[in-house]
Amino acid sequence: MAHLRPVLSIATVATLTSALTAQLPPIDSGGFLVSDFGNDRVAIYAADGSHTGHFSTPGLDGPRGILFASNGQTFVASQNNDTVYTFDAARQLVGQFSHPELDGPTGMAESPTGELLVSSFFNARVCVFAMDGTFQRSFTAPTLSFPNCAAFDSDGNIYVASAGNGRVFKFDTGEQFVTSFTSPAPTFLSSPMGIARDNCDVLYVAGGGSHNIVKFATDGTFLGALTHPDLTGPQGVAIDDRGHVFSSSFFQHKLVEFDANGAWVQTITAGGLNVPRSIAFKRLAEPGIEVYGCGVNPAGSIVVQSGRPVLGTTVSLGLHDPTLTQTPGSTAPWLLGSTRALANYPCGFTLPGLGEILIELASLHLVLLVPAPTWNGTSSTAAFLIPDSCDLVGVTLHTQGVLLDSSPGATRPIAFTDAARIRIGSH
Repeated sequence: MAHLRPVLSIATVATLTSALTAQLPPIDSGGFLVSDFGNDRVAIYAADGSHTGHFSTPGLDGPRGILFASNGQTFVASQNNDTVYTFDAARQLVGQFSHPELDGPTGMAESPTGELLVSSFFNARVCVFAMDGTFQRSFTAPTLSFPNCAAFDSDGNIYVASAGNGRVFKFDTGEQFVTSFTSPAPTFLSSPMGIARDNCDVLYVAGGGSHNIVKFATDGTFLGALTHPDLTGPQGVAIDDRGHVFSSSFFQHKLVEFDANGAWVQTITAGGLNVPRSIAFKRLAEPGIEVYGCGVNPAGSIVVQSGRPVLGTTVSLGLHDPTLTQTPGSTAPWLLGSTRALANYPCGFTLPGLGEILIELASLHLVLLVPAPTWNGTSSTAAFLIPDSCDLVGVTLHTQGVLLDSSPGATRPIAFTDAARIRIGSH
């Protein structure tokens, strides 16, 4: 199992919350969409908040909820005509659907089982559809009033913002009502609209009438609130893979960004928004491991042996010298892990006779050092545990093996393997 570098280990980095933004930038931060209610279109933004365009379709009337679905399509709820529109990755219309129970569709969420939840504002329920638009069922609670957005926690429980009574309603995985909650005085939650969950199961609820974003634990415990003069009548709320929180200002036609610690980052005015509502970020890349290099190090020098890179699991990589130019029984393999690849990723820097360095080895970025058993002519296993820390979700770790031949007169005292890019996911 992993012997972690004393200076920094992946477990240590997980606790450095304030440094994660600088130290561990997820390289897959995607752009986001904003429903531009007054203009009957959807605005498109890059991850840095720059406006890049918009799209619409005939009939779209009062767009509210937006969802990047796991099937690659984008769903947009049209509140004023009780319709949900479906677009492909090129923003071209694929289809549309409705149902008699859908009366004023607002927020949307995808369930862990791949169903589409659509809040029905005017008849106080949540409608459930298959991804092809086929109506499945609906659910509600006795005092659910003007439901807006919905979100799931990591256990599959459902949270629905109830605008009519200033509460958040919790349903279990079987869509049965569990409880409702709101914030205590002096922080009030009025007319909750958007709702989002971060990787640590913290709920962020936009208080459209209280001009704040209120934070809750999944048991309803109040955790604080975010406010800013530019954020009046907040509607949508969404969280990117850095933990930054974005919300839309109903009255000022702006977007406001906060960092993972709740500090204001910027106010976005570009895009000609007219009553911005929901915000949706491009889905995170799925957790996975990708071997890379540019053909300098031998193929097969690093292989994925086992483990899906999610919290609380062990990942095993095999390190090998396929050229058999090092000495079996005298060669020590090590797996190095860095928060960055070199600038010309997927290529690196070639050292004649040694191979290609593919990851950043500066001490600031080197977070993992794992020994593998002595190399005996076949692949040697380097294994490490990914800590069960929500701060690591979305982090990309770049790993590379180095084999050190200590035998006298070694032909290749040092050899490098190809690299493996590891994208960490949740459970």
